Order: sequence, then C-alpha cells, then structure tokens
Amino acid sequence: MIHRALNETLGYLNERIYHPESGGEPIRCPLIGAITASNELPEGEDSAAIYDRLLVRIEVGYLADPSNFAALVRSAVGRPTAPTRTTVELAALRHAVAEAVPGVDVPDVIVDAVCTLRAALRRKELIASDRRWRQAVGLLQASAWLDGRPAVAETDLSVLTHVLWDSPPSARPSSARCCNWSIPTPRRHSTWPTPSRSWRRSSTPWPGSPARR
Repeated sequence: MIHRALNETLGYLNERIYHPESGGEPIRCPLIGAITASNELPEGEDSAAIYDRLLVRIEVGYLADPSNFAALVRSAVGRPTAPTRTTVELAALRHAVAEAVPGVDVPDVIVDAVCTLRAALRRKELIASDRRWRQAVGLLQASAWLDGRPAVAETDLSVLTHVLWDSPPSARPSSARCCNWSIPTPRRHSTWPTPSRSWRRSSTPWPGSPARR
C-alpha cells in the first residue's frame, strides 16, 4: 500500500497525472506546486525518489525567540485577529509560472558561480542530483522575478541554502558550514576560478517546463 502511494505521488509530481487505484484512464492534475511536511527524513530508495523532487527543504524546530514563544502562549488565552491573507489570481499565477519566471535571464556569471558551487560541495562529498541543480535555476529566476529584476543576481544564490542539503543542518553541521561558505558573495566570487565554458547551461527545457523565450 505504501509503495503504491509513493508511486502515485511520484506521478503527481513528475507527470501531473493521477493513476486511479481501481484502474481506468489516468487523470491529468493541474498541479502548480506541492507543499509537504514530515516528522522524519525519508529512508529507502522509494521515499528518496520523492524526497529528491521536493526542491525547497526547510527544517522547522521549536520556537527559540522568547517573544515568539510569548506570542504563542498569549494566543492560547486570547482570540487573535486573523491576518490579512495574500491572494493571487489563478491566471496571474499561471502566467508567472509559465511565462514571467522562465523569461528571467541567467547571466554567464551566475552559471559560473553555480558550477563552482557544485564543485565545492562535491569536494565535501555533498552531492545533489542533476535534476535538483537544473530545477534550482528556476528557483533563482523566481527569486529575481519576485524582486522585480529582469536577471538573476549573485544575491539570489542565497536561496540555494534551502535546496542543496540532504539531512538537516542541525544533524550535519558540516553541511551547513559548507553551504554557507559556498554561496557566492561579490567579494568571494571575485576570487574564484572561472569554470570551463563547457559548463554553460543547456537551452533544452526539462520535461514539463515551459520553453524559454
């Protein structure tokens, strides 16, 4: 049962298709994004396949800031005012995903920085799949687009700290240090060697993504 559920989830994430348990024709799903939560890290090849497809990973621990904890306690005895919800029209969201974000330019200096970052992580035996690296480019583009810029900048590379680890930084401090050190800053990047030009990005879009214009 668990194995079947994992396969169905992979179908959602990879192909945007649901395969009914009772059989019949596959059903296309208009999935734009997926948010998941778990109390434990995946183990085994079956769950690892799904884990690899969850691009952004954030570890959420107990509240550390005293003021935040105090607000939590107050919320138990009061009736807090509901915050104003941020809403986006579905058409605008689809346009952003299919047209606006893929249209953000990725300069060669960013490609070079990503290649250098990958090499630095591999020297520390921190390996991310080629799929994650390629999808991470879209995250860099989204970061620039949300900031109102037409091209990715070095400041956007900081979002990769939430992409390139496998186990929580609290369990592997070396992973956190490596990621923090390897994210380029203008000063650090200026001293790094330039990677081979053979590392330039491919213009071929990955399956399921819109073609760049």
